[in-house]
Amino acid sequence: MRKSVAYRRASEWLRQYANDPNDLRRKLAKNGAFHVARIAAQAWLGVDYDRANQIALQARIADIASGVGPLETHLGAALDLVEEIMRSNPQYMSDPDVALKSSQLDDDIDRRAYQRATSNAGLIGSSSGAA
Repeated sequence: MRKSVAYRRASEWLRQYANDPNDLRRKLAKNGAFHVARIAAQAWLGVDYDRANQIALQARIADIASGVGPLETHLGAALDLVEEIMRSNPQYMSDPDVALKSSQLDDDIDRRAYQRATSNAGLIGSSSGAA
């Protein structure tokens, strides 16, 4: 299975949290790259993937692959958003590993990302998760 460029970049960036003293952040670093990558990519593109101009989208993906795109500027905020969503739900916190595989978490992320995308604040706020 071929992994997306955004996923690979997020996985590499998340390695800095592999030994974090914060248990949830450490679990997200090891198993949450998919969620962090999709939030960061949506923030970087500034649009919903389904509504993106396909030619422009292909050009932006090529930028990520070549290292030109500033995807990394959105990864910290994306990690913070996933952590915030996880912490807001006691069921997620009871077993974060199961939560990271749940469709309910996907739905919650979609809802929060959409809310932020349609607000004046933008998709995600400033990054506070950078090391």
